Amino acid sequence: MIARVSELVEQSQHFGELLLDKSCNVEALLTTTLVSSIGIYGMGNVGKMTLTKHVHNRLLKDAEKLVFLVIVSQECSIMMLQDKITHELGLNLSDEHNVDKRAARLNRALFERNNFVLILDDVCKKFSLEKVGDPLLVEGCTLILTTRSLEVCRQVGCEEIIEVETLNENESWNLFRETLGRGTELIDPEVEEIAKSMAKMCDGLPLGIITIATSMRGVTRTYAWRNALRELKESSFRQDDEEEDNVFKVLKYSFDRLDQRHRHGFLYFSLYPEDYKVFVEHIVSKFILEELVDTKWSMEAQLDEGRAIVDRLVNVCVLERVDSDMVRMHDLLRAMALKITRGKTMVLAGCSSNQIPNEEECWTKDLEKVSLMENNIVEILAEMSPNCPKLSTLLLDGNPLNFISESFFSQMNGLCVLDLSDTEIKLGKLKALKELDLSWIGITEVPQGMEKLVNLKRLLMRGTNCLKMFPRDLLPNFPYLQCLHLPDHRQIPIEELESLKQLQDHRGPVKDECDFNRFIRSQQSKGYDTNYCIVVTDCVGRPNVQSVYKNLNW
Repeated sequence: MIARVSELVEQSQHFGELLLDKSCNVEALLTTTLVSSIGIYGMGNVGKMTLTKHVHNRLLKDAEKLVFLVIVSQECSIMMLQDKITHELGLNLSDEHNVDKRAARLNRALFERNNFVLILDDVCKKFSLEKVGDPLLVEGCTLILTTRSLEVCRQVGCEEIIEVETLNENESWNLFRETLGRGTELIDPEVEEIAKSMAKMCDGLPLGIITIATSMRGVTRTYAWRNALRELKESSFRQDDEEEDNVFKVLKYSFDRLDQRHRHGFLYFSLYPEDYKVFVEHIVSKFILEELVDTKWSMEAQLDEGRAIVDRLVNVCVLERVDSDMVRMHDLLRAMALKITRGKTMVLAGCSSNQIPNEEECWTKDLEKVSLMENNIVEILAEMSPNCPKLSTLLLDGNPLNFISESFFSQMNGLCVLDLSDTEIKLGKLKALKELDLSWIGITEVPQGMEKLVNLKRLLMRGTNCLKMFPRDLLPNFPYLQCLHLPDHRQIPIEELESLKQLQDHRGPVKDECDFNRFIRSQQSKGYDTNYCIVVTDCVGRPNVQSVYKNLNW
């Protein structure tokens, strides 16, 4: 979506001239040795990222300077920011947990790359450059940061500060009209006046203008435009901040025009951390479990329908397509989604938290979805037993968990989706569970009580390389299993795979070519498309490089 917004904004002649003006100003400052830090501030989605990307792309063509672009989220801590910068540098600080020592190592790495520009985009709060790694000590370094707050620019100590203003009325109208495209002719003077009123209500913010205009593409009837304007005026989103209220009001209108499936799909993205890049196939699997698609269809048909939901959300500009495989949600839209789901979701994702939220304050009876992913939570102790009978989704992935008390799940009998890191927990009470994701964690044994998860549809265990054994006769307990991903080093008896009559997506090893052929024959009789990636191994579970079937996609 950001890319689409940038593209359309740059097509607007008046704003394009303003953008070029600001860009030339920034580039002129980069040529002088007198300025080492530049702050760019303005309202959310006013065009700061567009300006920054324009400067970034120009700098990439300059062979004399290196350029590093880091997106800083609202929840970003000093350590997270260090990790993001070192990732751009091709370094890894995961073995060091002392902030000061990490800063020293980062500073040394920056000294080795002198004469560079470091762009920190979307800085939400004051931070200490010294704590991060003090890049301004490096000769030839220029820091550019973007933020919504003038105070952040001042507190960080930016030597030059540039404001990016909202679009004026003419610029807003031009962008609105260009976004509508040629397919929507505004021949009727009344329709044109209504369209201008809608553009004006967006307060000069490109994101609002584009989402509203996109929703009106192809609408030609005057009564439909009148109705849309009335709905926009009546759309409400009460905020403490009047400026933010106007932004959310416009975005909420676009959300309200989605059908129910697309609304649910959109809201699911808010469970991920800010600026998080989500694999399309990953989110589609969640849509299937949430029954946003027709589960009576084949797996391939369900996947296609899930992908179509994502495509629709991208096309109406409420999601950004990062590349062909990944999408992400704009932070303003994520904030709106969290407001919409307040009371039903708890999202503390990517906050660097090392402990579970307080039970009484956060774990309410009405909670339906909880995301604590990408934190530093090590254990959940026995005194935690939240009473959440409606909870259906719990995301704990990306945490260094080594213990979760069984009592933690004792009052979550409706849990359907559980995404876990390294745990030693008993799962027997979670009989409603439809997905269990244990991928890429260090478990040595499967969790106790797993055989009781009789409603499982997806079992994901790729990368569990420390798993010592996979219990015999476990898989036949899962008659509804549709998706099974196993580690390459653990063979499963062919009889158990054959017993999974609903299986449509399988990745894992078989003992030899004989078992491979037997498995394929058992699947061909199902009468619908299936997807398999099979590794033929030798007798001790190692890939057999002599086999022509190694890593065969079917």
